[in-house]
Amino acid sequence: ATFYILSREQDISFAHNIIIQNFRFIPESITVRAGEKINIQNKDSNDYTFILQGSSEKITVLSGETKTITTANLAEGSYTYYSEKYSVTNLKIDIYK
Repeated sequence: ATFYILSREQDISFAHNIIIQNFRFIPESITVRAGEKINIQNKDSNDYTFILQGSSEKITVLSGETKTITTANLAEGSYTYYSEKYSVTNLKIDIYK
């Protein structure tokens, strides 16, 4: 499974918004249609590195930073990003066609 980080120059016509605050994702799970984008905004003073469960793929979101990921190349199913450092910080993404 591969999530892609997008640059600000790329089209972000529709995106779901998720916040990291107090060591938690808000919301902690999300359901999206394949191809939709997800903005992850870090409102904590900590930096976070997340690993996609079952892979070596990592995403780092620095304090104050927003990263956008897309689900365009993912199959229907459930995916979990878990924090490399903080065991309570996990994001579950359910993708449907």
